[in-house]
Amino acid sequence: MVFRVALVALALAIPGSVLADAGVACWSRVADGHTVTAFASPVPVRAGPAELSVLVQSRDGQPVLDAAVDFLLVCRSSGGEEFRGSCCPADNDRMREIEMAARRDGGHNRFLYTALPLIRLSGDWHWVVKVRRHGQTFEASGPLAVQPPAPPVLTYWPAFLVVPVAIGLFAAHQRLIARHG
Repeated sequence: MVFRVALVALALAIPGSVLADAGVACWSRVADGHTVTAFASPVPVRAGPAELSVLVQSRDGQPVLDAAVDFLLVCRSSGGEEFRGSCCPADNDRMREIEMAARRDGGHNRFLYTALPLIRLSGDWHWVVKVRRHGQTFEASGPLAVQPPAPPVLTYWPAFLVVPVAIGLFAAHQRLIARHG
């Protein structure tokens, strides 16, 4: 019984591990006969580190695996809240535009082109996906809503559970010993 309670407590303490590979689908567009579907994680996307992925499909619905894919993120309107990570914030203009290459070896799913940007500002962003394949280039774009950074309590709450869970397990252990001893 105690083992089951501990197992349930552990399962509740790590809910992020049950999300899908690519997060949530943000938008899907058809460009030059190809379908581009964009995914973002974590859900909701917050200022800070994020995982952005796209699935590029050919006209017949097969995933395109031999393209060069670039992402351009442009902040349309800022929510005013800035993510302050371990490095110093860049100047405001550099924080409002992020350009990076997406790679197939960057994520969990090998059919997706993935990049891991550090989005420093919350607000409404415009996500442009540029695909180059066999000498052709096409673009697809859509919105990306970025929420303010999570409060520290929400970010670190699993760590706060360690002490109460340890005390509970110790109390359960002592109760079992008292019953059988």
